[in-house]
Amino acid sequence: MTSRGKKILGMVPSCSSETSFENNLQQIEETIVQEPLFDSDDSVKDADYLPDSDDSVKYTDYIPDPSSPENSDPGHRLAMNTGTTPEENTFPVTNDGEEIHQKNSWKKNVRKNKKNAGDPYINSKGHHVPGRFLGEPCNNSCRIKCSTRIRQEERTNIFISYWNLSNIDRQRDFVNNSVEVTDCKRRTTATPNNLRRFKSMKFYLKIKDSRINVCRTMLLNTLGIKKGFLNFAIKKRILPSNITEKDKRGGYGTTKIPDAALDFLKQHIKKFPTVASHYCRKDSRKMYLDPKLNIKQMYRLYKEECTKENKEYLKESYYRHIFRTHFSLSFHKPRKDQCPTCTSYEAANAESKASMLEQYNFHIKNKERARNEKNLDKAEAKETPEKIHSANFDLQQVLYVPTDPTNPILFYKTKLATYNFTIFNCGNNIGKCYMWSEVEGSRGPCEIASCLFHHLKSLPASIENVRLFSDTCGGQNKNQFVAAMFIYAVQVLQINIIDQKFLVSGHSQMECDSMHARIETVAKNVPVYLPHEWVSIAQRAKQNNPKYQVFQKADIGFLDWKTLAKLIMVNRNKDADGNVVNWHHIKWIRYEKESPFEMKIKTDLDEDFRSIMILPRRGRRVTVGSMEACLKPLHTEKKPISALKLKHLKEICNSGSVPEDCRLFFTNLLAEEGIQDETVVPDVNDPEEENFFSQ
Repeated sequence: MTSRGKKILGMVPSCSSETSFENNLQQIEETIVQEPLFDSDDSVKDADYLPDSDDSVKYTDYIPDPSSPENSDPGHRLAMNTGTTPEENTFPVTNDGEEIHQKNSWKKNVRKNKKNAGDPYINSKGHHVPGRFLGEPCNNSCRIKCSTRIRQEERTNIFISYWNLSNIDRQRDFVNNSVEVTDCKRRTTATPNNLRRFKSMKFYLKIKDSRINVCRTMLLNTLGIKKGFLNFAIKKRILPSNITEKDKRGGYGTTKIPDAALDFLKQHIKKFPTVASHYCRKDSRKMYLDPKLNIKQMYRLYKEECTKENKEYLKESYYRHIFRTHFSLSFHKPRKDQCPTCTSYEAANAESKASMLEQYNFHIKNKERARNEKNLDKAEAKETPEKIHSANFDLQQVLYVPTDPTNPILFYKTKLATYNFTIFNCGNNIGKCYMWSEVEGSRGPCEIASCLFHHLKSLPASIENVRLFSDTCGGQNKNQFVAAMFIYAVQVLQINIIDQKFLVSGHSQMECDSMHARIETVAKNVPVYLPHEWVSIAQRAKQNNPKYQVFQKADIGFLDWKTLAKLIMVNRNKDADGNVVNWHHIKWIRYEKESPFEMKIKTDLDEDFRSIMILPRRGRRVTVGSMEACLKPLHTEKKPISALKLKHLKEICNSGSVPEDCRLFFTNLLAEEGIQDETVVPDVNDPEEENFFSQ
């Protein structure tokens, strides 16, 4: 194997295309926007969040616009590689009544609805058309004397009932049921050519169960219609049922799209890799596409494919129609950017808001309390950095290789994942990135615990109290394996107390999110072919000092914390008083050196600590040595990937989308049948998380 091949396999940044990659990064650094927008997987669009700034980041510029389209789509922590072949990609038709096009809000339909309801409106020429009104009854010269037979109140009720129909077909039916048409019984002339009419009409208004004979003027004025409408309705009646022929204006045309063209369009949409929604996958069948895609871009690729195969392409409007009505698809935007509690409250009507107010106020109180707690910890860490360490951490959305914004072929293929776990030190504004590819590890709790342990070991010996903030993701941050690591760390390191605190779900924006945003901004216009190139991007993402510190798997040393958790986490579900502990509600966990196998918890930041004795006082004795003996390397060999992913990566290499000297890395990857690509991580909104500690 060439030295180049060995270096690629070792993720050492040295390929002959490295010069081009470095040049691209240099160009991006020269033009990069100093304040990138938040667009990370775990950032939160919280308009009133205003963290302190470091020397080079203006966090006020990160406050998002609530009306931004980024706040509109569900889905959270979605990896785009699902292991589904394009040929087998099947998407359910939306059957939950969702209507992508809000047709009732179209101007022409608003105009039509107002007209049919008798309301004033602006016509297509911009002229104001007054609403319909109840006319005067017929005068005293009426032979039938209608005004003496029907009271004004009854006329008003008929007028309201008629216009409440708000449908022209139903209104014509109403008119036809109020008119009887018969042959003329008496004629005043014997010459057929001079006859004025061949039919006679009688008009009625229904009052309760009676039909009152009225004159035409009374009928027209009571309904607020004109003579032309009356005559046209009679002309369109279908005898003998008196039902009016359906209005044929509007609706869909008769143009038939060829089946072959429609099938080709559908097959093109099915080629794009998808992932299920993690937040609501039990209640919804909606699938999500790569967030870098949009319909316009998909349509452009569709046109290119049609041109290559000498096929006539359909219009973009029809492409959009098929996409929205035949597929339950959307483009992934981080759902964690929206708080479900706040969103539900804001979308509720006045009556529902009243019933939700108490819960909403409690939610806002918890949000503000957690944020204040975080700010207090940050302030104390800045005042006494030699004793108190305050930081927050999060896992960035999955980074993929190879990526190239100019290469459409990559949109159709599953790619290799790279993970980036970030820790931001609030005391000195130093950010750390822990990066590894999916062949080196997954994004499970053992990897996260290992990164945190590496960080704790690097702290100065004078640090006595560590305070960590994160979101409430059960699969990464709030679980028995991370808890076991903290219990071990507080015993073997110089630290006396470790406080693990959790922000409120939906309001967990942290400084480490700015690290994600910087990395994504730098990589936005740069092709990335190998995992180690993400390391170079992270190292250059911040222009001012202190730069981000980047660690790879060899630096971290992933450990298997599951055996340790099995040894010491015996009791996880009951506190010292015998009360059941719901881990989903925990807001604060404290680990103390003087209480080796005790966890102190709070489900409300303002309450007193409750104790959980994770290890019974009686029984086997656990020592630091026995705990150390449990810690083994998590992965001794590179992990295989799915056969489908390897197939796609080789196809990408063979297509020339990857530089020749970068292909050896992908061709040397191992694959196994039956491996499913990792899609999502258990999260706070998943009911399964509540049972995560009891596994």
